[in-house]
Amino acid sequence: MKPKKTNIKIKHRKYNLYNRKKSKGKQAITVVLMIVIVLALAVIGYGAGKPIVEYFSSRGGESSDSTPSWTPPATAEASGDASSEETQTDNSSVPDDKTSEPEQQLAGMYILPENKVFDAASLKQAVISAKNAGYDGVVVTAKDEEGSFLYSSEISGIKGAEPVKGTLTAKEMCDIITAEGLVPAARFSTLLDRTSGGYVGGCYTLSDGSGKWLDAAPSNGGKKWMDPFSEECRTFMGSISEELSAAGFKYIIAADTMYPEFHPSDYSVYLYSLPIGDAEKRVEALWAVIDAVRAGAEKHGAAFAAEVDGAALLSDSRQSTDAELSGNAEKLSGITLLINYSGESSYSGAKAFIGRTGAQFPGLKYSVAADSEDVGDAVSDIRRAFNEAGTAVYVR
Repeated sequence: MKPKKTNIKIKHRKYNLYNRKKSKGKQAITVVLMIVIVLALAVIGYGAGKPIVEYFSSRGGESSDSTPSWTPPATAEASGDASSEETQTDNSSVPDDKTSEPEQQLAGMYILPENKVFDAASLKQAVISAKNAGYDGVVVTAKDEEGSFLYSSEISGIKGAEPVKGTLTAKEMCDIITAEGLVPAARFSTLLDRTSGGYVGGCYTLSDGSGKWLDAAPSNGGKKWMDPFSEECRTFMGSISEELSAAGFKYIIAADTMYPEFHPSDYSVYLYSLPIGDAEKRVEALWAVIDAVRAGAEKHGAAFAAEVDGAALLSDSRQSTDAELSGNAEKLSGITLLINYSGESSYSGAKAFIGRTGAQFPGLKYSVAADSEDVGDAVSDIRRAFNEAGTAVYVR
């Protein structure tokens, strides 16, 4: 007999493993355990964290005592506004300290016209004009290419003599300049001197002793020159420099330290007793004059510079120019030059000159003098180029 089939009804329940319903007793135990764990962590964290916090706090205190705190620079990104961006753009054009330093030291020296130094009224007016134009100092010509003294010199043999054209003493000139708050500087022609040698000696003399040498026939306007091989010449140049520096001039500039253009007959007939054909001795004699002028300047604390022509300095042949003294590179590196700039009146032209000068004479110390004919943008561009190179600019 077969078993009787019974219909079994299966009852389905919705069951969620993660939402399993806990009994009320188990829920109470869970809450208590969570509270205990939180309290334990709080105690442990405080005990371990407090020493750490105190350690770093003490380190911070020590650091603030020895090193100032860093302050971030103000930039357009930090402020986030348009005005800050404009300020940043403007500041980018301001030169750094190195670029502006020469402008602060020797900014705007002005070389006065020679006709402005003969009397007190003219000199004062010229100095005031230079001051109002923004110059920091003025350069006066104390002795010109003719050998005329543009101040009242006290040098023996010259005092009261025909070459003295000026009425002011060197000290009176300095006092007028410094009274306006400007720096006084003086330049004078050394070997290119047509008259003074006849009063103090030191000009070229014919080798046969028959008279004074002239650079051309008298009928063609021949003139005398000072002879750098002569001890009298060197002493005279040193005396001028010493007189000017003692009067208060802060810079002494030696100009026209050069030889004339000798004729073939001068080497063999008229000046055969002098080594004018020996390149090394020629340069040596020029430096003897430079050294005498420099010693006279430095005796009373004045700075010294030798004036040379820029085109001649960069020329392949410098003989019978004021750049011939560059034949002694070692001596040249020990002085400052005032280079008469004769390049292009533009920023790029001045930059090109700076590059050529640096290539031919590495480490050369120099300032430049530019003509006042280069006005407006030309002077501004020339000055900007040289100042960027750390070079002072004089204007004549």
